[in-house]
Amino acid sequence: MHTSPRRDFLGRLGAAVTALAGSSAFAPVGGESLPREPRRQPLPTSSWDMSWVDRLKNASYRAVFDANEVADGFALDLAGMFMDQFRGVYGTRDEETRAVIVARQLGAPLAFGDSLWARYEIGAETHVNDPTTRAPPAAIRSGRRQLSPPAHTTGPHSKRSSTVA
Repeated sequence: MHTSPRRDFLGRLGAAVTALAGSSAFAPVGGESLPREPRRQPLPTSSWDMSWVDRLKNASYRAVFDANEVADGFALDLAGMFMDQFRGVYGTRDEETRAVIVARQLGAPLAFGDSLWARYEIGAETHVNDPTTRAPPAAIRSGRRQLSPPAHTTGPHSKRSSTVA
């Protein structure tokens, strides 16, 4: 089988990186461990609420879910499934599992409150419909709302319905 020069180069580069990572090339001299800097705390004058980070510290199981678009609330579904499945398989309690959802770019509306969803008609803007009313929802957080994408949506998750908490 003939490989391209680029594939051959990348294969050799990967082998070299693996060899270096497995060697003592990156170990401290004399077997000494590097000193750890103390963990930084937010400034007392900071307006940022960093209490969510503290809730991650003692969790045995943590996962991060990226929501770069609303995608019918798919990231929220994944986070809920992670929590439910760890509870079902390992018998974990909620404080033992933590899910972090990064709502960025077009996924930012997932972090908005109900008042913003209603005021700016975000359901209509993101083409998300409530399957009961077949209309864009005015809120996303109130209770548990079933959402479904419009018929013209395409993609791997376009035929599913998701629960958004």
